Amino acid sequence: MSRGAVMGLASFNLKETQMEWLGVGTVRGLLVRERASDKPGLERLVPYMGVAGYYIPVIHETRFALNSGDTLILASEDIGDFDGNLDPKQLPQQMAESILETSFQGADDATVLVARYLGRNNEPGNG
Repeated sequence: MSRGAVMGLASFNLKETQMEWLGVGTVRGLLVRERASDKPGLERLVPYMGVAGYYIPVIHETRFALNSGDTLILASEDIGDFDGNLDPKQLPQQMAESILETSFQGADDATVLVARYLGRNNEPGNG
C-alpha cells in the first residue's frame, strides 16, 4: 500500500510568457530571475502541506511572469537548501548536477529538475 507522494508541477504558457506553479508536500522550487532589474532575484515556490494520494488541501496555483533567461529549479525532499550554491551562469544540466552534489542530504533517492526559459523566437533579441 502506498503512503502517497509529494508533487510539484509547473506549467508554461508561452503565448502569455507566464508560468503557473503548484506543489503539495515537501518539494522545493525556485524561479531564478535572469535580469537584475526583476525583484526579487529569487522567487520561492511555496508548496501546500499534504500528501498526493492521501490528503490534498484546496490548492491554488501561483502565477509568475517570465523573462528570457529565467530558470526554474524543482527538487525533491532529500535535497536541502540550495539557493546559496547557485551559479545562474551555469547551463541547466550543470546546475542540476551541482545542486545534487552540494545539497543531497538523504539516504533515499533525489530528483532535481532545472529548466531555463529562453523566450519566444519572435521577441526582439531572441534568436
